Amino acid sequence: MSKLQAATIHKPLNDARTYHAFTLENGLQVLAITDPEAEKAAVAMHIGAGSHHEPKAYPRLAHFLEHMLFLGTRTYPQADAYAAYINQHGGQHNAMTAHEYTQYFFDVNHKDLEGALARFAPFFSEPLLDPQYVQREVKAVDSEYSAKLQQDGRRILGALRQAFHPDHPLAHFSAGNAQTLPVDDPQLVPALREFFETYYRAPNMRLVVMGSQSVEQLTTWVRTYFAQIGANLDKKEESKPSDSLALWSDQHPLPLRLEVQTLKDERTLKLYFPVPHPKTLYPLRPVQFLANFLGHEGEGSLHAHLDALGWITQLGAGLDLPSGEQAFFALTLGLTPEGAQHQTDILQKIFSYIQLVRTQGMAEWRYQEMALLAQQSFDFQEPLSGIHYVSRLANNLYLYPVEDALQASYRFGTFDVDAIQPYLEALRPQNLLLLYAAPPQDFTEQTQYPWQKSPWYPTLYRLAPQTIQTLADITDASTLGLQLPEANPYIADALPILARASQEPMHTLLDTPEIKLWHSLSTLQTPKANLFIYLKSPVSQRSLREHMLTALWINAASDAINTQAYPASLAGLTAHLYQASEGVTLRTLGYAPKQIEFALDLLEQVQTLQITPERFAQLQAEMQRALSNMQHKPLTSQMFHALSSALFDPAWSVQEQAQALAQLTLADLQNFQTEFFTHLQLEILSYGNLTTTEAQHLAEQLKSKLHLDASQVSTPRRARLLPTQTKTYLWKPEIQHNDHAQLLYLQAQQTDVQTQAQFALLAQMQRADFFHQLRTEQQLGYVVFTQEVSLLDRAGLVYVVQSPHIQPDALAQQIQNFLQAYQTQMANLTDDALMRFKEGVIASLRQPYPRLSSRAATRWMDIRLGYIEQARKEAIADAVDQISLTQMHDFYQQLLTYPKLWLQVTGESATTVENAANPEIAHPTLSAQVVDLQQIRTWASYSPVLP
Repeated sequence: MSKLQAATIHKPLNDARTYHAFTLENGLQVLAITDPEAEKAAVAMHIGAGSHHEPKAYPRLAHFLEHMLFLGTRTYPQADAYAAYINQHGGQHNAMTAHEYTQYFFDVNHKDLEGALARFAPFFSEPLLDPQYVQREVKAVDSEYSAKLQQDGRRILGALRQAFHPDHPLAHFSAGNAQTLPVDDPQLVPALREFFETYYRAPNMRLVVMGSQSVEQLTTWVRTYFAQIGANLDKKEESKPSDSLALWSDQHPLPLRLEVQTLKDERTLKLYFPVPHPKTLYPLRPVQFLANFLGHEGEGSLHAHLDALGWITQLGAGLDLPSGEQAFFALTLGLTPEGAQHQTDILQKIFSYIQLVRTQGMAEWRYQEMALLAQQSFDFQEPLSGIHYVSRLANNLYLYPVEDALQASYRFGTFDVDAIQPYLEALRPQNLLLLYAAPPQDFTEQTQYPWQKSPWYPTLYRLAPQTIQTLADITDASTLGLQLPEANPYIADALPILARASQEPMHTLLDTPEIKLWHSLSTLQTPKANLFIYLKSPVSQRSLREHMLTALWINAASDAINTQAYPASLAGLTAHLYQASEGVTLRTLGYAPKQIEFALDLLEQVQTLQITPERFAQLQAEMQRALSNMQHKPLTSQMFHALSSALFDPAWSVQEQAQALAQLTLADLQNFQTEFFTHLQLEILSYGNLTTTEAQHLAEQLKSKLHLDASQVSTPRRARLLPTQTKTYLWKPEIQHNDHAQLLYLQAQQTDVQTQAQFALLAQMQRADFFHQLRTEQQLGYVVFTQEVSLLDRAGLVYVVQSPHIQPDALAQQIQNFLQAYQTQMANLTDDALMRFKEGVIASLRQPYPRLSSRAATRWMDIRLGYIEQARKEAIADAVDQISLTQMHDFYQQLLTYPKLWLQVTGESATTVENAANPEIAHPTLSAQVVDLQQIRTWASYSPVLP
């Protein structure tokens, strides 16, 4: 039996779900949710233990346990039993280990939820923790560690840990690798079980289950499958990180300066102020109240002032590094090279602004304005996907009373100066840990404090006392032009909602050579809308030079409108300018009442954009640094970018873009702006809570304000086709990384909907098997996946493996082996099994996105591909439904004969080793025609034929 909980859960106005909170006899707190409109059923389990709870002898033991729980239970001993079931029934799964918690979550087709729960629940009551998988999963953890060695965020965090007292959990290594989890240590598995038994106790866990079934049915399933989780009341109380531990050592007291050398050409200045964790004060919002001042980007703000000086690229404020009862108030600034030379000036301005907050900021109307915006956000929030929603609620259920599980992040209580004051007082120079991270060339000054190497990442850092005498020189903020935010003019007086549509038909309101306008209401009950205003200009993509001018102009325009757009974003109205294939798109989204006026104001502002020589130089330098830093992005991100630059026409490599950007002048940009707005065609989508009359009014206003001219037509983006003369091509793009990697791209030979459906279905069928075979069983690397990709209207599949140890040709051989061996699985596939896969794909395609913004973006893409009357997803779903077993067999046999494009990266510091599980593929050779980027660009290309 379970103990019912009578708490009333505070819900948003637009939330039609049914919630039921209860506690099982073993102490497990549960929230069951009925949501008939949810895309899929979703479940999350939250455990109140993470890397801060690990024994010091085994760093990242919590993460290792997370891996091991997926590999079999007594009831379902097969290592892939859970993953295979989820995949076969239209779902996905994952887990994460943080400092203070671990979470497991999945989604699945509604009708298959009980089977998923039956396989999920034993994770927490009867995991095998099979020693045969220990060595394999340690390899996986080590591969994950290796894959992220070049990520500056992790390297900086590794250095930051050296500033804390060595006994404090924040000082502990939390990534884990083969050294911290030695497989030959006989105490490793017992330590794993001890950690499980100590922390994976029902009272220390929270479960959220959401499905279309009634809460009564969900409750019954929870009782059936989760009552077996032990309360372990006879175990010692779980040892949480001691809040009595000193955060700082005598060797490094505050104020303290930490300098870290980065790989990227980026500069970060971060101010850490230790504060009490505000979790018990969540209704009073002391940290959020102060962060609203310091992170504001409107007129007179610290951000606007420092940005105008050309010293920063970004600024943010908020809570960071929570640990037990401790946390930090952090202020993060991205610096320009010039800003890096003015760090003392920047700090003085920051503390001057903080003093302004002290003297003028403690006004109740400011708190009430934030409370009003938070309440609007809560009542009309866009739903998260089911898997993200249950994950967030499971975390909230652990941190807050059950009645606030939904509202905690939005709740504002009464204005309480006494609650805010300790946090404001903590923002003093003497309480400062200052971190400055920059590339090595920025550190030319020799000091008495030597560079040291971080123990777990190859990162150089140095610690020194922070001088605060100069920081005490606080200037009157008003003399600097600094001011606190004014009342927000974008707050809507009322948020009316149009009658809810039963369907979402797309209406073409205008269709002329100069302007096209589409309009659709939404079935969602929300006062929000989305506008897409596509400014098509023939000058934007004629050449690489025009492409870079377009990108540079977008950055300049986005920068210019930020001061106006930021307060609007606080009031629920956001704007984005982005580069499109034939021009520039302005997208606005949020509350409808002031959205059209907002969009027109922004367009008028960017039409007459004035750029100073100083600002041009800063923006050009920022773009150059961003292009240079592409080489430090995750390896798979770089490979996908390379694939895109090769197969789209036009598209250019990072190196080509950087060279073209360096040649541009301010006069070039000014001339481009004039020419761009001289020959425009417009395409507009109004989606959501706007009437056809309002959409037509927007179109009329744009026609009167813009110079529309259809005499010059822009050229649509084209896609390249893999030649059929040779069956296998190998390209080695110029990518530098410590790991090896291999990517295989298979391209559809036709663009019809049936072919797209077959690719979508095969991706769903192979996803779990590919991961299980190459990642779990063979341990080729941590990054292993297959997914569908689309090149305009042409479907495709990619297979990716990244490894710190196995050479690229061996990875390619294993991918080929998988594809060949899958013929057997395809031959043994039954109608029932195929039907399960089809149901999963169809459910995903036919279920509307829960968020208006996602629906709008999808319909906008449909329009780009010519799907006006019927959504592309719906058309593909209809085609999936018609696929027979014979058709799928034939399709797979044909797929194996398609041309293949391999992308190969040989790691710079990867250690090639024999693959013990597959010694015969240790040194194969990939038989392929080697091509370079210029040869690929000679391949034929085509423009989509719109339906």
